[in-house]
Amino acid sequence: LRVSGSQRLDWDIDADAGRQWDLVVNGQTHALTGRGSLTLSDFSNLSLRYSPVPDKFALAANYPNPFNPSTTIGYGLAEASQVKLTVYDVLGQKVHDLVNKQQPAGTYQVTWDGRNGHGQQVASGMYFYALQAGDFRSMHKMLLSK
Repeated sequence: LRVSGSQRLDWDIDADAGRQWDLVVNGQTHALTGRGSLTLSDFSNLSLRYSPVPDKFALAANYPNPFNPSTTIGYGLAEASQVKLTVYDVLGQKVHDLVNKQQPAGTYQVTWDGRNGHGQQVASGMYFYALQAGDFRSMHKMLLSK
C-alpha cells in the first residue's frame, strides 16, 4: 500500500478497561482514544492493533541494534504524560527529539532514521536515547553502523 497526498482519519472510540486501539503509520504509533483526528500524508506502511495499556512505564531496547539505516524504539506509558524521547551522541549533546508531546496511556513505537534535528544523516557510532514521561526516566544505548 502506498498512498500519496493527504488523508484525514477521524475517530470516536469509547475507553475500554485496560486496552486501546493503536494506529501505526510508517513506524509511528498513534493511540486512538476518545475523539480525535489525524491527517496522514505519503504513507507506505499502515497497521491497526488492539493492545493492552501498560501497568507501568517502560522503555524497550531498540531493534535492530546495531542498525542501518533505521531502528525502532518502543515505550509504554501507564498514564497520560508529557513525553520526551530524545537521541544524544556520546558527548551528551542532543541529536534529535523524536517525541515531544502529551500522549495518553498506551504502547508506542517510533522509528529513527539516523538523522539529526536538521534532517542530516549522522555519523556511525554509539548513540543514546532517553525517555522522560512524568516522573519516569530511562536511557538505552544503540549503535549506528554504516
